[in-house]
Amino acid sequence: MLAFKIAFRFLTHNLRRFFGLFLTITVGTAIFYFIFVAAKGLEEKIIEYSAVGEASLSLTIPFNSLNEEEFIALQNDLLEHPNIESVYPVYQFSLFSNSGNILIVKGIDFEDTSTHYYKILNRRTFGNTPSEKLFESKDYDFEGAIGAGLIRNIRPNETYHRYADESDVGITISLTYSSPIGEKNVYKVRLEKIFVTDNFVIRSKVLFIDYRLAQEITGLTMPTNLDIKVNNPLISETVNKEIEPLLSDYFDEYFIKDWSLEN
Repeated sequence: MLAFKIAFRFLTHNLRRFFGLFLTITVGTAIFYFIFVAAKGLEEKIIEYSAVGEASLSLTIPFNSLNEEEFIALQNDLLEHPNIESVYPVYQFSLFSNSGNILIVKGIDFEDTSTHYYKILNRRTFGNTPSEKLFESKDYDFEGAIGAGLIRNIRPNETYHRYADESDVGITISLTYSSPIGEKNVYKVRLEKIFVTDNFVIRSKVLFIDYRLAQEITGLTMPTNLDIKVNNPLISETVNKEIEPLLSDYFDEYFIKDWSLEN
């Protein structure tokens, strides 16, 4: 008690010095708190812009390894993990442009609002939702959606717009599909929708088409991939290791890609 009285008397002996010290401590605390909150907000924003619409992990399903019941059971088992937000089946294959670029094609349901990709495909966009039809009588075979960054790769001689514009909608490009048995088909693809995103993988490597169209082109009856979205892409590597025992129960061998490592 005596020490408290001495300290109080020392502080109030010179009120100017007391209020100056008090103000300094208050301002210092406020600045520290502001920097802490700003850093936390910036981290959340970075995670949002790098991960929105994109699954952090993509599991390639070995061909003919699961029947429909087993496939559904795998999805349910993955969703029991506390850090897995959602899983989404995707028909995925590759197409090749005339310039030699490989496009990752993801067959999805554009109308399904629960998909990882719905938000990113409907936020900053030009054009309309691609059709699920394979056309035979038009100037093109089917429609797709790509990111602004991909235009630079498939149209190397054209003016590149970082944020795309309506002039990019409706252009037609030739892409080649090579089947597992070696047959090649060339398709004319109309870019019906252009979207803008800061996610490097999606904006520069992926072509989205309707899943029914993917089935028709490839002959696939089951999804080729399970895209797994974790609560925080910063822990995707940890989640990947934690689900290894589960995946080993379903497959002798499998491949899983961590997309977050490329962002």
